[in-house]
Amino acid sequence: MSNAGKQICRLRARPKAKHREEAEFRTGRPHKPAMTAEAETFWDEFVSILRQRQLLTRGDGPMLLLASEAAARYQRCTKILAAQGEMITITVLDSHGQHVEKQIPNPLLKTVTALESSLRGTLRALGLDVIGRDRAVPVKPPKPRLPKPAADEMIHIEPLEEEVTGNVE
Repeated sequence: MSNAGKQICRLRARPKAKHREEAEFRTGRPHKPAMTAEAETFWDEFVSILRQRQLLTRGDGPMLLLASEAAARYQRCTKILAAQGEMITITVLDSHGQHVEKQIPNPLLKTVTALESSLRGTLRALGLDVIGRDRAVPVKPPKPRLPKPAADEMIHIEPLEEEVTGNVE
């Protein structure tokens, strides 16, 4: 088979940074989306920690939202679990149709366990746990903007004599 007339598309890998310090991320505060009141307290706490460590960028908003909501949900579930206990009593019917009480593990245990692992991974990705903190590299501060000079501060450059007369030797 001939490849005539067919375009061959090759994907090129991005050049990898030789060192993590070469990353071109800039600091900044992400936009705070709408969330529950409990999640807002976690958002503010996470943002302040990341800012102190110089790890906060404008693109961290979605991960911070996930971490904040997961932490708030985890907190709510653990409060309910503490009130109900790890084992709950339910009433079931036996084979004779009699009501029998039975103890089973609280179904909320699975939810709390899933939230723990999800929250652990999200916090690690943000650099908010011990392992992520050790691997995280501070981002560069934003480049300072130079003020535009006013009209009276502009430098006037006289044209060269050759440009005026057109005589170039």
